[in-house]
Amino acid sequence: YAGSGSSSCLTCDGGRYSNASFSECIACERGKFSSSGSGSCSSCSAGFISWDQASTCIACSAGTHAPTASSSNCTTCLAGKFQGSTGQPNCVNCEAGKYSGDAATSCLSCDSGRYSNRSSTVCSVCSNGTFSFSGADSCTTCEAGKYAGSGSSSCLTCDGGRYSNASFSECIACERGKFSSSGSGSCSSCSAGFISWDQASTCIACSAGTHAPTASSSNCTTCLAGKFQGSTGQPNCVNCEAGKYSGDAATSCLSCDSGRYSNRSSTVCSVCSNGTFSFSGADSCTTCEAGKYAGSGSS
Repeated sequence: YAGSGSSSCLTCDGGRYSNASFSECIACERGKFSSSGSGSCSSCSAGFISWDQASTCIACSAGTHAPTASSSNCTTCLAGKFQGSTGQPNCVNCEAGKYSGDAATSCLSCDSGRYSNRSSTVCSVCSNGTFSFSGADSCTTCEAGKYAGSGSSSCLTCDGGRYSNASFSECIACERGKFSSSGSGSCSSCSAGFISWDQASTCIACSAGTHAPTASSSNCTTCLAGKFQGSTGQPNCVNCEAGKYSGDAATSCLSCDSGRYSNRSSTVCSVCSNGTFSFSGADSCTTCEAGKYAGSGSS
């Protein structure tokens, strides 16, 4: 450029330009630049900016971007995105299992017990009955026999006497007459001859003199008089054979004394009538032959 009466032309400084025959240099506008002696200003590339009268462009810092050429300001990356390098034209979406806030230079992994979709600004809490490890893009359902509360990093195993279905947040106690071992997805019925109380991990055998006639029993039933049970864990009581008797809860039947007798399933022995007799354990009385006699209850 040159003013009137000049003996030579002067060179425009960087950040300014002139066309032929200009008397002064003109400042480059924002988003453009020029080097010394330029006849025009050039646009800053996307990812770079400049202010008024710039001789160079400035790279946008990490966490920001400039999406178009000739930008005068860097734009902050929105939450859910990031930019880890300088001089970039765009921000990158956070992958699933990660998240970010505004102006992020990287995405953070979700904590265990949480998850996220792509481009997330926060991680969501895993619901009851599910869990996740760090950096998860979804929560995993707990299998039957395990449980988890919301925000869990793992599933816990149900104790014996309790059970859970898949995706349960707590274990449920087995009812009477049923049982379960640790990590069960259901309760099993106690077999006939066995019982259980609430929240049982095993079944208990009915003692001798008692029985449990059906599966899933919660109480042992006493053997009635005239019956017995000599073993544990039995589903029924046995009738006393003829010539024997028993009271309630008997573990064996007793033989009738001599001079007495009984039918099958007797609770007492009957006395032999006049003119008859019996030995011990008899199921009937024998009539005295001619020439002999016996009073009642004779042996």
